[in-house]
Amino acid sequence: MTPTLTEPAAAPAYSWRQARVDVFEAAMLLRCTGIASPRHPRHRRVAPALPPGVFAEFSDPAAADRLATLLSAAGVPAGRDEVIAGGRRRYRVHRVSVPEAYRIDARRQLDEAWQEGWDALLETSATGSSSPRRAHRVALSAAAWRAALLAAGRRSRSVSLGVRVSDRDTATALLRGARTLGVPADMHPRTGCWLITIPAGTPLQTLLRAAALHPG
Repeated sequence: MTPTLTEPAAAPAYSWRQARVDVFEAAMLLRCTGIASPRHPRHRRVAPALPPGVFAEFSDPAAADRLATLLSAAGVPAGRDEVIAGGRRRYRVHRVSVPEAYRIDARRQLDEAWQEGWDALLETSATGSSSPRRAHRVALSAAAWRAALLAAGRRSRSVSLGVRVSDRDTATALLRGARTLGVPADMHPRTGCWLITIPAGTPLQTLLRAAALHPG
């Protein structure tokens, strides 16, 4: 299936800070699929093999659509298509592709945004609740959880929320993000992954509202 190309957005009307938050969200979408940055060894882990020309694969079409939109806003043309995979049990794989000429720049932008977001989320200096730095951390936290809710493995056996990610750094960013949003969260090691849990009720509803694209 030929990818449908999303052209780069012209002259984004939002602030520089919001643009960095959006690229950080794109980086988190990739990290939640197990794809890590090649530029920061501290955050490196094994990436799944992807077909030639494919930038990322998702099981959820909304995650692929969101990544394509974020890349386009960052000036990177992104293609979207889907394929049928599997043997007896067939399933759809939703793919995002980036032209070869843009791929290095796309990776650079994602690497830098991840590192900036990581540093900001783990910052411990005290700032006022109305300060730009505090507001930026809140925006990063919401973006991190928006990505996780779309792309991470979700536990569904109870009314509480649980998301699984493959590395500790991504889990730590989500844990700190939840607490920045005023939501209690716990992080648990599991075989081959990390589980971040959010209690049911008010904490979960607060998180979902904060991570929504258009909070009600």
